[in-house]
Amino acid sequence: MEGLTISLSNFAATYLEIQYNVLLVSVFPVAGLLFFNRYKQLKQQSKLVDELNRQLSQIRSRSQQSASRENDSITLLSETGKESLRLSLKDLLFITSANNYIYVYYRSQNEVKTELLRNKLKEIENSVKSYPFLFRCHRTCIVNVDNVLFVEKNSQAYKLNFANFDKSVQVARSKAKKLQEILQTMG
Repeated sequence: MEGLTISLSNFAATYLEIQYNVLLVSVFPVAGLLFFNRYKQLKQQSKLVDELNRQLSQIRSRSQQSASRENDSITLLSETGKESLRLSLKDLLFITSANNYIYVYYRSQNEVKTELLRNKLKEIENSVKSYPFLFRCHRTCIVNVDNVLFVEKNSQAYKLNFANFDKSVQVARSKAKKLQEILQTMG
């Protein structure tokens, strides 16, 4: 029993060495795997963004859709039906929701204007179902795909951008494939 005396400092040193080895064996490989997985996801998302932008540029180069919609217009009504907004489909950029109100962003005389109507986005979505290029890209937004200039990807989401307008619209990750399908049918 005399040879088994362990000093407190030897015990502490041994314990710290074991903890260090556990850290090296477990944390760093897990962190490496997480980094690799995130890199792989970003690469896939980058390919999707490139594909979406390629499809958008093809659609713009043909511009047959916007020419055929030149005279088409849409009327958005308030809940009560007392207020309405009539505008050309080619001018509609997007519609966002804020509780029981919607903001309609559209172009008028080369300016982007905003109108506020009391209505729910779900009601508006139901009223525009016959226009496949009006796409609910997020729980808070319906976008006119004809007016999207390009798609970009940040660390959290896809964003749709418009010409001469600094506000972008977020696309839910679950809706990215649907956006791609819409662009394929338009192209």
